[in-house]
Amino acid sequence: MKKTRRTSKVGDLLRQEISNIIHRDLDDAALTFVSVTAVEISTDLRFARVFVSALGEHAELEQVVSSLQKARSRVRHLLGQRVSIRYTPELDFQADMTSITASSIERILQDVMPGKGETDDDSTN
Repeated sequence: MKKTRRTSKVGDLLRQEISNIIHRDLDDAALTFVSVTAVEISTDLRFARVFVSALGEHAELEQVVSSLQKARSRVRHLLGQRVSIRYTPELDFQADMTSITASSIERILQDVMPGKGETDDDSTN
């Protein structure tokens, strides 16, 4: 989706309000440790892709996304009441894999790189 100043501002507003709705208005135990990381919105403001992250592994994140997809009509309804924009966008929740990818890269680097306490005597030559 094309990013403009307008879509960035509306996306930030939607991110904040959707996060509030998830934490205050939805009664789902799977959504306890969910954070809305980003919202990408179309230029006509009718469609929004909501990226969410949660503590845990990939399977738990997929369960969170599934729960949010089931509750998206309620989230959209509450969003329409709280945000005054002409059209309340259709919501599509997707997993933000950034933290999971970063932790797996970090594990790989720790396996490949020597530990901090080790020194290389050959480098002093």
